[in-house]
Amino acid sequence: MEYAIQLLVTLLLFLYAGYWVDQKYRTAPWGTLGGLLVGMLLGLGMMYKKSAYAMEARKKRKQDPQSQKDEEK
Repeated sequence: MEYAIQLLVTLLLFLYAGYWVDQKYRTAPWGTLGGLLVGMLLGLGMMYKKSAYAMEARKKRKQDPQSQKDEEK
């Protein structure tokens, strides 16, 4: 759920920024499309980075069961 919210917020923020550029400079639809593209790329990039970090942490926990026991104490 956290990933979806993060992606949605990033996407909407850049979509709005692109819309604002379109209204200010009369460039419709290019600002909106650019904002949408940038928002998608940044949102997916952040999601990928968080997923890779979570997978690496999970992999480390599986390889070293002793560290799990230490964390529980």
